[in-house]
Amino acid sequence: MKKLTCLILALLMLAALGVSAVASGEASGASGEASDELFAPMTFPDDAKIVSATMYSVYTKSPSSLQDAVIKATLYWDLTNDRVYAIRFLQPMLPWDDNGVSMGWACVTDDTLRETLAASDALVTVQDGVDYAKYLQIGGVVWTGALGSDPASKVAVVYTGEIDGETVVLGEYVRTPEGGEWYVNAAMQPVYFLTSAEETASGEPSGEPTNAAMTYQITYKENNGHGVYFWMSDILFPGNMDAIKEFVTENGFDYDYYADGGITQNAEGYWQTVDAVSGATLEETPTYLDILKTLYNEIMAGNYIEEN
Repeated sequence: MKKLTCLILALLMLAALGVSAVASGEASGASGEASDELFAPMTFPDDAKIVSATMYSVYTKSPSSLQDAVIKATLYWDLTNDRVYAIRFLQPMLPWDDNGVSMGWACVTDDTLRETLAASDALVTVQDGVDYAKYLQIGGVVWTGALGSDPASKVAVVYTGEIDGETVVLGEYVRTPEGGEWYVNAAMQPVYFLTSAEETASGEPSGEPTNAAMTYQITYKENNGHGVYFWMSDILFPGNMDAIKEFVTENGFDYDYYADGGITQNAEGYWQTVDAVSGATLEETPTYLDILKTLYNEIMAGNYIEEN
């Protein structure tokens, strides 16, 4: 009940502040090119051997947890000095967000865009006043939305598309290592809101696809103000992410996975392992700690990329 109350309050605060992660027909603070800092090349020292391991996941401890993004995590390890060199997360948002019926970026709020899509029967109505784009082209794949449900939402817009000749559900596909990697790479390209289920035409004299009603750039938790305008703890989402990175940098990875009881939350709301208390209160902290432990184990097993 406490968790639900906090979530409701957070959503109300979000609405009051006018913060929106939904699509519109014009550029806004919720859309735009990903910041250079997210993709800035890493620099490595000459006097230390740096290696890395990367994995993909979703924001969850279980399928029934609220989903809103895909996670790309990279751990850079200093082999020479046997320590963490750097940690990078990149988390592109999903078109449907389980946190609220109008929270996903495929939700249409611009009246002109809504009229254009409605004229082509290219909308999915969730409830009165809440419509989603029916056809999205992401990473060269056309995804078709339909009203349905997922493990965390009784009502959801479920997108399906064809990958390698097979029909897949986007929310399920991104849970796989190959699907997560595909989505992270696709998020770097423009997304098209389509008026039909056909792939956008190429080679048009105008340079614009013939059936694209709008072009959209997927945003990331790292650059769209996620958890800054509202949050359920004083350190906000970015502060939680920093606390997670600092925790493993200072204390290492000698803890058990969450499922094995190695990560628990104390009475003050801070996540802890058997040996140390982190500064993180984020509900899904175990997801990130599990990911980082897995990456560390991969590096210790020799499964890494040499960076220098």
